[in-house]
Formats: sequence, C-alpha cells, structure tokens
Amino acid sequence: MERTQKQITGRSPAPYSWDDGRRSAARAPRSDKNAFRIENVNASKNKKQAEKIKLIILELATIAILVMMLSMVIGKLNHISRIKKEHIQMKETLEILDADVSVKRTRLQNLISDESIGFLAETQLNMIDPDDEYVRVLAGVKRNTSDATHTAEAGYRP
Repeated sequence: MERTQKQITGRSPAPYSWDDGRRSAARAPRSDKNAFRIENVNASKNKKQAEKIKLIILELATIAILVMMLSMVIGKLNHISRIKKEHIQMKETLEILDADVSVKRTRLQNLISDESIGFLAETQLNMIDPDDEYVRVLAGVKRNTSDATHTAEAGYRP
C-alpha cells in the first residue's frame, strides 16, 4: 500500500514544486513580520475609526449646544414680545383713563372681551364709577355672574 505525502508529513502536498512541505528557519521570521504588518494595519484602521467616531460625537455635541442656545434665544424673544404686548395694552388703558367717561365705557368694554387684559379692564371700569349699574353689568358679564345674566335678560341698555 502506497502512503500519500499527507500521511507521511501530516500535511497536504505542497502547491509548488519548490516547497516540499518543510519550513525553513529563514521563512519563519518573514511570516511573523507579515503578521506584525497585518496587526499594524488593523491597529491603524481602528485608530482611524476611533478618530471618526470622536469627530462624530463632537459634531453631535456641537449641534446639541447650538439647539439649546437657539431655544433659549427663542424663549427670550417670546418673553420680549409678551412684555411689549403688555406694555401696549397698558398704554391703551392709560389713554382710556384720560378720555371722557362715555368714551371710557366703550373702550373698556372692548378691552374686556380681550382675555389677556380683561381683568385689568374690569379694574379700570370699577375705578370709573363703582356704583354705576352699567359698570357692574360689564364687570358681571366678564365674570359670567348671575347678576349680569338677569340684567341682560331684563334688556338693560346704557
């Protein structure tokens, strides 16, 4: 029975005629050197990937900070616009107080319908003449009290 090269040496036949399956001492360091090169290539790829990941994280952090700053600016702008609106409404109320009583009633009635300044207008109406029945009706309509409802049902007209 003929034995094959694999049975003799424990290896499959060499792919080339010059390689008889034995390793020489001169070839071992070269293969180790190649393995070291492969490790270096892998390490440099890992470093490049780590650097890319760091850059992506920095970019995301920068975007998050910019979004926070933008939301703060928008909040401040909303606050400023609300203050300006209140200032304009206060000016209108002061102009009404300087006007004639009949003009005051009309303007304050218009202001009462505005939710944002309704309470202030009620206060100003009471300052005009708290005993006036028309002023009580306007203030009552704003608060939806039964007194205002009964007066409105009776057909009260100024």
